[in-house]
Amino acid sequence: MRHAVVVNPDSHLRRIAAEEGWEVVHLDRLGRRLKLIAAVGAGTMLASLSRLARERRPPRGRRGAQGASARRGQAARVGSASGAALERACAATAETPSGAGRM
Repeated sequence: MRHAVVVNPDSHLRRIAAEEGWEVVHLDRLGRRLKLIAAVGAGTMLASLSRLARERRPPRGRRGAQGASARRGQAARVGSASGAALERACAATAETPSGAGRM
C-alpha cells in the first residue's frame, strides 16, 4: 500500500494509525451537524405546536366582549323579571292588613 487512510477510527485503531504514520480522517462532523440541525428543527416544531395550542385554547378568566355583553343582557332580563316579581310580592303584602301599625 502506498497511502493508508483511517476513517473515523476508534481509540485502538487510532493508536495503530499513529504508530504506522497513517493519515486519520474524521467524517463524523457531518453526523454532528445533522444531529444539531435535527435538534434545532425539533425545537422549532415544538415551539410552533405550543403556540398553536395556546392560540386555540380559550383565554383564562376573560371571555370575549360579545359573550360578556350577551350574558349581561341575559342577566338584565332575568334581573328585571325577578325585580317585577319582588315588586308584586311587596305590593301583595302591603295590601293585606297585618293589624300591626294599622288602625
